[in-house]
Amino acid sequence: MEKTAECRSEGQEPRQPVSRISLRTPLAAVRRAPRSGALFLALLMLVPAFAGLSMLPAHGPAAVHTGINLEPSLAQRSPVFTASPLAFTQQIIGNVTDQTPYDVAYDSQSGNLYTADYTANNVSVINGATGQVTQNISVLAYISDPTNVLYDPMNGDIYVSGTSPNLAHDNVTIISTASNTVIGTVDLLNQSQSWGMTLDTTNGFIYVTDSQSYNVSVIDGATNTFVTNIRVIGFPEAAAYDSANNEVYVTNHSGTIIIDPTTETVVGGLIWGTSSFNYHVTQFVTFDPKNGYLYVTSSGYDSGNPNNVYYSDVLVINGANNSFVTEIVLGNQTDPLGLTFDPTDGEIYVANSGQDNVTVINGSTNQIDALVSLDNPLGGQPTDVAYDASNQNIYVANWIDDSVGIICTHPACASGAQVNSLTVNPPTASVQVGTTLSLSATPTCSGGSCSNTITYAWTLNNTLGQLSSSSGQSVTFTASSAGLTALTVTATLGASHAQATANLTLTTSAVPGVVSVSITPSSLSVVPNGTQTFGASAQCSSGSCPSGGVSFVWSLNNTLGHLSSSTGQSVTFTAGPHDGVVTLTVTATLSGTTPKSNHAVITIGSSGGGGSGGGSSNGWLLWVLVGGIAGVAVVAVVLVYLLKIRKPRAPFQPFAPAPPPGSYPPPPSTAPPPPPPA
Repeated sequence: MEKTAECRSEGQEPRQPVSRISLRTPLAAVRRAPRSGALFLALLMLVPAFAGLSMLPAHGPAAVHTGINLEPSLAQRSPVFTASPLAFTQQIIGNVTDQTPYDVAYDSQSGNLYTADYTANNVSVINGATGQVTQNISVLAYISDPTNVLYDPMNGDIYVSGTSPNLAHDNVTIISTASNTVIGTVDLLNQSQSWGMTLDTTNGFIYVTDSQSYNVSVIDGATNTFVTNIRVIGFPEAAAYDSANNEVYVTNHSGTIIIDPTTETVVGGLIWGTSSFNYHVTQFVTFDPKNGYLYVTSSGYDSGNPNNVYYSDVLVINGANNSFVTEIVLGNQTDPLGLTFDPTDGEIYVANSGQDNVTVINGSTNQIDALVSLDNPLGGQPTDVAYDASNQNIYVANWIDDSVGIICTHPACASGAQVNSLTVNPPTASVQVGTTLSLSATPTCSGGSCSNTITYAWTLNNTLGQLSSSSGQSVTFTASSAGLTALTVTATLGASHAQATANLTLTTSAVPGVVSVSITPSSLSVVPNGTQTFGASAQCSSGSCPSGGVSFVWSLNNTLGHLSSSTGQSVTFTAGPHDGVVTLTVTATLSGTTPKSNHAVITIGSSGGGGSGGGSSNGWLLWVLVGGIAGVAVVAVVLVYLLKIRKPRAPFQPFAPAPPPGSYPPPPSTAPPPPPPA
């Protein structure tokens, strides 16, 4: 409570879950957890040699590996709530009934989640798209008190660990996600209870911890057969695979054991110091592939603290060199258990069983970003978390509260956008066996546009056909057997969902389809703002088309006009105010079969005719003829003017010719003028 107050005083609001899938049954309101801090401490006291870490391989002579002391100083501890909390909006999406989920795993192929139900002795299947439990798979005939589930994407199987009913040999039960049925078990040759599991994606092996036989069992996922037991000390509880350096890390209450999967031997270990961490219990571990760090949950009394308080924290290990990075303090009595990595936002989510909440750690800064309160009526006791990549939700197994909490990390949760309705096209169709049909989903949304962040999940109610995909806005269905089938698509945006169903009739005979479609009239001219009605008729392969069975869709290739409707056997075209040419297209479809199309050409002209408000086509042709003759006359006049023949002129002479000799006039007299009379 003190840590929550500190968060709020710094202006950082705790996040809330968008939903809780209620799994409550009429069991006792408060039950004893299968594992408690007291049990861990009691087991820890039985192993006084944890000050140094000895590793005994399963085969060959005993080998001793010196542990790396990872005791953090107080200066290495990350302060609580130094980063800003993420934006978050709470939304409740529903409840379903189940019992005591202790662990949860995500199936990336089907989008389902699988929970190990501890006291119910079954595995529940949750549809990630709808948030509903769809099936309960009993495992009581093989194991009891299931505590861990693991999904293997390499073979599509679910692995379930627990306790053998007769305590003879411990085993792991295998469930096929294709049929959601138990398909076998793997005998681990241990007389104890298996707890944690991890998958080595390089060699396809599954590593199973057995806390009381001191073994880590290895299963070949390709053949689902037992490989070997790797002997370790301590109480191996959880495991994680580091894909960056190809090592398996196993928590053993006092530290972490390192296994080389190429040799299936222990090659080292990490221990917590003997002063401040001698009463700490390490529990779960996960790997962050973005930064190469491993995150280990830990709880216990810290004698290095002046008040010797009960601390809960997450210890960070650098997988590249197996060195200590930091200690992320979660607060008193938090009791963190399971944790997971969200690759979308780079956060690590930690289930705090002691305080009914989830801590969000920033993988880039190793600081706490937010604290999500689950608000379970009975306190919840969250034990593990899983990430659903299809909808970006975090699922939290609440053991005491019989529920699975849903934390939305999708940006749509912050924006408030949600999907309101969904349609599928075509809603009904006939499909011949061996042929395909394309279907698409169209959503409507509020609080924001229907963006590409919407996820789609497609399912069939039987096996009479197959889908090209279980996701995406469009899919292709292939019919394999005659009969009736229903195809359901679910759209998810944040925490909101909408569904639509297409009912398909599958036949062995050829489905009558549209052979051709005609449009009347096929071409004409209209004046600006004039109108014209067009009709369509279809021919089908079986002769006459069934009444009302053919659908017609109309469209224009530009915006020079508009239609009274986009569907129907006839439509009215209204021309716009500008001249031009428009192509009108009609497409006819019969019961989802291959459509056929045809076109009509519409000319919009200022003196056009054919539509209401226009002149006749003969008048239009007359105007064209008169205009052509006038144009020819103008051209002729211009040519005559340019080519006119003019009268020739005498050559230009700038000076007159000289007269012949002797023809010059006498020169003027130079004698003085006679005197004037007296």
